[in-house]
Amino acid sequence: MFWLAVFAMMISGMVELIKYYGGIDCLLRTARGKIRSRKSCDYAISLLSFAISGTTLNNTVAIMVSSPIAKELGGEYHIAPKRLASLLDIFGCAALMLVPHDSGFLLVQQYAKCSYFDIVRFAFYPVLLLFFTCLTVQLGLLRTKEEKEGAGNDA
Repeated sequence: MFWLAVFAMMISGMVELIKYYGGIDCLLRTARGKIRSRKSCDYAISLLSFAISGTTLNNTVAIMVSSPIAKELGGEYHIAPKRLASLLDIFGCAALMLVPHDSGFLLVQQYAKCSYFDIVRFAFYPVLLLFFTCLTVQLGLLRTKEEKEGAGNDA
C-alpha cells in the first residue's frame, strides 16, 4: 500500500509538471482544433489514452495524465464522467494487450521462443473490445440520462 501511495504522488507530480510547462494546454488546443462533435471527442479521448498507454506501458499513468484533458473536453461536449472513465480505461488497457514491447509479450516471446505475430493472432479479446467500444461510440449507445439531456445540441 505504501508503494502505491508513493507511485500516485509521483504521477500526480508529473501531471502537475506537464500542466505547468504547458503540455496539457497544448494537447487541449490540438484536440479542440480536431474535434467537431461528441463522437469525435470520444474518439480523441480514447486515442489519447491509447497512445499514452502504448508509449509509457502503464495504463495507470495514461489514465492519470489524460484524465484532466478528458474531463475538460467531456464537460464541453456533455460526456458523463462514467463514460470518460470507461473510455480511458478500455483504450489504455487494450493498448497494453497489443503493443509488442510490453513485458508480457516479451516474456512469452522469450520463454516460448515465438514471435509477436504468433501471439497477437490469438489476441481476440483486445481487438473485439476495441471494435465493440468503437461501435458503441459510433452508434451513440449506452448514454446516461445527463448525456441524453445535453445531446440536443450535438451529434
